[in-house]
Amino acid sequence: MIEVPGGFFERLQSIALVIWIMALFTSTSLYQLLAVKIINDIFSPHQKVSWLSTAIVFISFIIAFLPENITELEKLGSSITYYGIGITFVPIGFGFLTVWMRKKTSPAMRSLD
Repeated sequence: MIEVPGGFFERLQSIALVIWIMALFTSTSLYQLLAVKIINDIFSPHQKVSWLSTAIVFISFIIAFLPENITELEKLGSSITYYGIGITFVPIGFGFLTVWMRKKTSPAMRSLD
């Protein structure tokens, strides 16, 4: 409890909660907008995929409402984290492995060394 001189605010919990909820909503909506914008920028020049944005939003809402309690939410968060790490580092590892194998077998690359 924080006491403010004058007694205008007795508890600042309600104000802090409102600010926290607004910050959470704005950051989440910004991430959602960026994800849709990036996917549209990737696929739009090549083909017409207007349904892809709608599918991404629908799937993210379904995933958001899956957990029943805080324990399931933590498990879902951990699995999404591990999935994100996997889809980040596995392609990078394959890329380095491909470059290493090509460099090892290519005669043109040997002359550059």
